[in-house]
Amino acid sequence: MKLAKTVFAFGMALSLMPFGLNPVAGQEEGVIAIEEIKREDKVDFEKEILPIFRRNCLACHNSTDAESDLVMETPAALKVGGFEGPAVEAGNGKESLIIQLASRARESFMPPDDNDVGAKQLTPKELGLIKLWIDQGAEGEVSGTGGPVSWQPLPAGVNPIYAVDISQNGFYAAAGRANQVFLYHVPSRTEIGRLSDPSILESGIYENPGVAFLDIVQSVAFSPDGSRVAAGGYRTVK
Repeated sequence: MKLAKTVFAFGMALSLMPFGLNPVAGQEEGVIAIEEIKREDKVDFEKEILPIFRRNCLACHNSTDAESDLVMETPAALKVGGFEGPAVEAGNGKESLIIQLASRARESFMPPDDNDVGAKQLTPKELGLIKLWIDQGAEGEVSGTGGPVSWQPLPAGVNPIYAVDISQNGFYAAAGRANQVFLYHVPSRTEIGRLSDPSILESGIYENPGVAFLDIVQSVAFSPDGSRVAAGGYRTVK
């Protein structure tokens, strides 16, 4: 009798397979499993969750291009959500919209199968980490700094010219070449000097004068009377 029941159960499992039914209880077809992650420390949104979103979500859900009115760049934005409501419910990861859509338990799936930005389905471990973060309260901040910038000298072969301007009287030209600003006398076609930022020499990154910025100069402009030059680089105008 015991053998007969075993054979019957195995036959039932085989009979379900052609119809696409999963004999495993509680696991719908196509749904991505959510790995259970146990840890005592808090999940760091900026260091652990945001990188997952950057790889697979932020191309469509950022503050500039918020598809479905959903922005996923900060915990606050996720709690506000889009036109379907809040993306996360603090303390309730299982019922949070982002988990349901990303695990493909509810349509519309995230990311969509036909996306054109190369976004991939989240892994069970990624889903588990996001769920744990939500269960812990969905807190966190995005500083955007990642620590101080460690500047290094530009490579010797990098010398692009991205910006040029000519004074109103036509006598002088300024050109941003790499991280330098060159000044030229136009009628004689000669270089008359390079602008220097003394603080860069004091920093010790460069030894010789003639360096105006730490990064590539993006823009230059003469004042109307031609007595000053404004130049722009990384978050800086001089």
